[in-house]
Amino acid sequence: MNTRRFHPTNGGSNVPVLKTDGARAAPSIRQFVASLDIDIRGMHTSEYLKRSLYRQYRTLLMALRSVHGGERVLSIGAGGAFVEEYLARTLGAEIFIVDFPGAIAHNAVFYNEHFAGCFSGNVADEAWIPPVSNVNVALWLDNIEHLATNPVPVMKRLKQSLGEGAKLIITTDNFASLRNIAKLALRKSIVAMPEKLFSDCRFENEGVHRREYTLPELTLLLREAGFQIDKVEYIWQHLQIPVQRAPVFLVEYLCPMYRPHMLLQCCPLK
Repeated sequence: MNTRRFHPTNGGSNVPVLKTDGARAAPSIRQFVASLDIDIRGMHTSEYLKRSLYRQYRTLLMALRSVHGGERVLSIGAGGAFVEEYLARTLGAEIFIVDFPGAIAHNAVFYNEHFAGCFSGNVADEAWIPPVSNVNVALWLDNIEHLATNPVPVMKRLKQSLGEGAKLIITTDNFASLRNIAKLALRKSIVAMPEKLFSDCRFENEGVHRREYTLPELTLLLREAGFQIDKVEYIWQHLQIPVQRAPVFLVEYLCPMYRPHMLLQCCPLK
């Protein structure tokens, strides 16, 4: 299938590479992007990827340390599923997608082309249970902040789907970021307006952030659900920094805990 592909400007060849001895070589950002069928997606296409490219790439690098060829990956609220596509195409991972019925419909061609299964569902629904079991890695990427409910029951249900030695990888906004601190100092709101904040969680308003978290909060919630955090990275969504934001970026560079996004690798408590 001929598809147009978005290529970032930083270097690297266009072909994803894996070492032949079984040790996986980390792809460059260009290699990652070049492997993707951008235009086959019905949502979260090239503009979304540009806005979130560095976060997607760092998440991929973390996932590559846990996902091996042919293993089972469950992705909650996958949306554009950029990381998932790379894992499926390059490692042969067996990917299972959970998302709203509307997202499944929008991305049906893409999902059916690359993934082992896709399931409609709302993880905030008390009746929802993971559709597959014995999962090696669960991905919950940029989704927990959209929930209009306590995430602990969702985490507990996810835990039940994991196989032995499995990992849970989460990305979410850092509520204690320097940018939020600066907004508050300027008396600007850092949460959505009430009509959005208190709205039901559904496909039509999936972009609303209803509750962002600090790392200590997530640590407590994950422990309550039976997880511990193995690894934490503070990251940016992308690295295209406007000149006027250079001072903020410098502070974030020197003090990672003030960066706007968090990437967590978790495992079930022993």
